[in-house]
Amino acid sequence: MNNNSFHRNTLIDNSEQGVCMRDVLKHLLINPTFHTLKIATGFWDIPGMAEVEDELKSFLEREGTNIQLLIGKDPMVRVAQLEEPKYKNKEFPADFIRVDLEELSNDLKPEYKEVIQLLLDYCQGDNPKFQIHIYPKDASDYTFLHAKCYIAVGEEDSRGVVGSSNFTQKGLTENAELNY
Repeated sequence: MNNNSFHRNTLIDNSEQGVCMRDVLKHLLINPTFHTLKIATGFWDIPGMAEVEDELKSFLEREGTNIQLLIGKDPMVRVAQLEEPKYKNKEFPADFIRVDLEELSNDLKPEYKEVIQLLLDYCQGDNPKFQIHIYPKDASDYTFLHAKCYIAVGEEDSRGVVGSSNFTQKGLTENAELNY
């Protein structure tokens, strides 16, 4: 998908290339007019980030860019993502994602290590370029954020996608989704 092939008012359902949420997200990330990407999603996973890793990295390397991710549940690191699973019956996500990212990167399959490094590079510091927030802030509040919204913000133009695709590998590529 090149910069000119993404049109406004496009139905995105993952049925083929060009109408796949992964491709639309890549398009938004490579568009030089956008400086902020805001995502609200019920679920987020490392394989989903791997689907757009190169574009995320290029976006974050540009001056003045940032990503704001609001997720409805702690990310799940599933046994299938680990190179050598130690705990096949542990509770997710608490037994894995709350582990320090540096330690987690040692346990992940090789195809996910660069994504963790990207997070380590851009989620740290006083003003991180990649901000991740879990909704709600209060752990005693059991309200679940089920929204799926991707907004690319620029000085003169912004684009939004709303629908059913979570920021997960299956949500971006495989599931029969409906986004607009």
